[in-house]
Amino acid sequence: MIGLRKLLTAVMATCGLVAVAWPGMDMPVLHVDGRYLKDDAGNVVNLHGFAQTYSPWFNERGTKWNNYDVNGCLEYNKKKIDELLEAGWKMNFVRIHMDPYWSNTPGVSTTGENDISAFDFNRFRTYLSQVFIPMAEYAVSKGLYVVMRPPGVCPEKIEIGDAYHKYLKRVWGYVSTQSRLTDNPHIMFELANEPVQIMDNDGQFGSNTDGCFKNLTAYFQEIVDLMRGNGCENILWIPG
Repeated sequence: MIGLRKLLTAVMATCGLVAVAWPGMDMPVLHVDGRYLKDDAGNVVNLHGFAQTYSPWFNERGTKWNNYDVNGCLEYNKKKIDELLEAGWKMNFVRIHMDPYWSNTPGVSTTGENDISAFDFNRFRTYLSQVFIPMAEYAVSKGLYVVMRPPGVCPEKIEIGDAYHKYLKRVWGYVSTQSRLTDNPHIMFELANEPVQIMDNDGQFGSNTDGCFKNLTAYFQEIVDLMRGNGCENILWIPG
């Protein structure tokens, strides 16, 4: 089941060894022990950090870059990492949102970030390489662990084998083959953002029954198995 050594299944520990980030720092390779992240010496490591989402609206409402300007996006967001660290904030991780701004077909309207109807896999592959991987590598070079999350958020209702399940498997099936990510032990993957309700075996949607917990486990186990089968041994964050 999901109890793998490198599988993170719970909220991060509230106490532990806190590392301060700096460029070129010696970052210990982490592993999962129960509900904790630990270094090779067995110390609990607590991550403190911030999130970045790479769309012009979230980057000061389109006043800094727009029109799929890769260089403008990278320059702005790298600068923000530098400014936070230079200001003395005790940061050691960044959560990277692979924002659907880059992977949705331009000009196609959606009902929100939980709507995957405009998703273009070829655009996702292109900007994974041009935007998301470079930002992850830059963050690591500054002494920050990275957690990468997929584009958008879960629909309110999900079920095993549905369109969103297939979408997540396609996204992570590709990400888990990228050596620039999988060969970097300081990069972790968060498999989905904000699941709300899942169908149980009786065909009812909910979030707090045994059937829901069982199906949510099965839902993400399929993604885990796919990624592990591709040779991806990075730490995985599993929504609950």
